[in-house]
Amino acid sequence: MMLMPSLAPGLSCFPFIAIYLGDDSLALAALADVGNKIFVLILLYMLAVHWYHKRALKDLKPSTSSKLKGLGLALIKEPINMVIIVGLLLLSFGLNLDSLPGFIKNTALSVKVIMTPLVLLFIGMAVRIKSGEFGLILSLLTRRAGITFCLSAIFILLFPALSAPLVLLLIVFPQSSCSFWPFAHMSAISSMEENDKQDKPTFDINFAVNILALSLPFSTMLAIGIFSFSDFFINPTILLLIGFGMVTVSFIPYIIEKVKKNKESELSSQFNTYVGIDSQTSEES
Repeated sequence: MMLMPSLAPGLSCFPFIAIYLGDDSLALAALADVGNKIFVLILLYMLAVHWYHKRALKDLKPSTSSKLKGLGLALIKEPINMVIIVGLLLLSFGLNLDSLPGFIKNTALSVKVIMTPLVLLFIGMAVRIKSGEFGLILSLLTRRAGITFCLSAIFILLFPALSAPLVLLLIVFPQSSCSFWPFAHMSAISSMEENDKQDKPTFDINFAVNILALSLPFSTMLAIGIFSFSDFFINPTILLLIGFGMVTVSFIPYIIEKVKKNKESELSSQFNTYVGIDSQTSEES
């Protein structure tokens, strides 16, 4: 629930937008990502803290004022939020990256270059997909993609005068992979629960890493397919059909599992009936 509504266009979407649509569309995508950043960095963190306090032990539940104070301090302490605040302060004084000393500028550029490989390396080293999880995660990602296809088709129908690049941007941007920042929020909550000696954690960290690991290649293949067959995907009717089809397909594993459980319950009831008949016959004899 934390990961599915989040977007990471910088990893899975922006490179393809820059290549296929150009810098103008990339600027619009970056502008749209501002709202996504507010949702991912602030609102999802508030949701995670709410769930944590809701499940916390009774004697550990703080008052409303202390909750708000702790939430504000936690948001300020988030590394990405600290960087944003420092950047806004520097811009307010008329300073940019070129105004900084050479060693600070070079360090910032070097960190910017290695951030993506470090995130991918962490995900690759931490992923541990258990038996049965692959199908579940794939069905969740398929349902997420189907729902976003349907939403994109609705907006295209509402605004038919949009140009082809804007239509493609409207289709591709929501198909971005799940963001890494909700996982960072979950890790922070997990650390708080360890300090509070919470027996049942709020989030399944290993399952979250597995979702991140499969979300990136899944979204990348979708983006490549959309841009490769752009004339096909810009049709809102076809987009709706694809979306409904993906949502329907995503429920197939649940239907199969339910059918299997029903068959197992029927077989067990039949077995118990046969056992009862045999025991009754042996008693009569």
